[in-house]
Amino acid sequence: MLSKPISDADEAIALNYAYQENQIYSCSWGPPDDGQAMDAPGILIKRAMVKGVQEGRNGKGSIFVFASGNGATYEDNCNFDGYTNSIYSITIGAVDKKGNHPYYSEECSANMAVTYSSGSGDAIVCEIPVFSAGDETNIRLLLPSIPPMWDRTNVSMAMAEPLRLLH
Repeated sequence: MLSKPISDADEAIALNYAYQENQIYSCSWGPPDDGQAMDAPGILIKRAMVKGVQEGRNGKGSIFVFASGNGATYEDNCNFDGYTNSIYSITIGAVDKKGNHPYYSEECSANMAVTYSSGSGDAIVCEIPVFSAGDETNIRLLLPSIPPMWDRTNVSMAMAEPLRLLH
């Protein structure tokens, strides 16, 4: 989804993709992290988020997790990002493997938690459980900055594309 320009309709479809099966949507997109842009989701995206929260997972609600952003170098702040500052999302910041705040990770009051990411001169390596026909296979990937926040059996569209390439 992030490899081409996308519309509000594209984002709305992604946020409700298989919303009865997917539990957690790991979203790493939003306005430019340039320290100047202020943007919020359009009406189609807001409607998709509300639909997911109210109807997803058979009424239990979809969980939308957004990265706080990579614009700290440009003095960007995720308080000015309508995706991370939404009442329908959970915002996650970054710490490196030493527990330090990476130079790129945006600070803001919307951050509810942090997870490990790159920094201190190193990337993060994680094992992703991949399931097929009831068998689990762990695949080691070098991921520069993707927080490992997914359900073991239900992967959101944002994470599914890279995983499909591994099967």
